[in-house]
Amino acid sequence: MKKKVLLLLSLLLLSLVFLFLGNNRELDKALLLKGGSFLEGLKIIHKKNGTSMWTLNASRADIVEGSDRVKLNDVVLWVENKDMTIYSPEGFYNME
Repeated sequence: MKKKVLLLLSLLLLSLVFLFLGNNRELDKALLLKGGSFLEGLKIIHKKNGTSMWTLNASRADIVEGSDRVKLNDVVLWVENKDMTIYSPEGFYNME
């Protein structure tokens, strides 16, 4: 009986994970269909009081039409005052 309940819970959790992960694919399809603009070799430097706080580099940035979000590929974020670097294959930047 316990095995059946655990199996049912596992399948339910796995279904929820696929449901949440599947939502990002819609944005990728929108990018492909709209064929919007893109930038290659993006570098953003955020400064506060003349001092660099962080630097973001991306190999490509796809601009989503009708949105304030930009999809980034091969992202490297360097936080200067923490001496920390974060790497990600993709991410989003909100331009608001």
